[in-house]
Amino acid sequence: MSQNEGVLTIIVCGKESFVIDGIRENESGIVEARCQALPAWPQREVSNDAAPLAERLLIMFERYPELSSLHKQPNFDNLTWLCQRWLELLPIPASEKQVLMAAHTCTDTAEYLLSLMKDPH
Repeated sequence: MSQNEGVLTIIVCGKESFVIDGIRENESGIVEARCQALPAWPQREVSNDAAPLAERLLIMFERYPELSSLHKQPNFDNLTWLCQRWLELLPIPASEKQVLMAAHTCTDTAEYLLSLMKDPH
């Protein structure tokens, strides 16, 4: 709790993707949610077609060092890792992100991200 402002600051770090099953406010006014973990995407190697995802993320990390500092072990050779980072960064509507994250692999996400890079919206 900040002594100067009287505000409680909470830092949250995500470990896995999940679906929110329900949200409610308890008697104390605290919002609670029931969540269900989504299966982790299997790791995939980056193909030549998907290389722009790695190249452009590397540029972002170089341009914004504070962003790269969030990832102690970046994995630019792992398509799954790349897709997850892009979903964190891009202002994609939540409904679209949820559909992409609910898939069993990163294939649809990679295709979607590559289409955004080829045809700017």
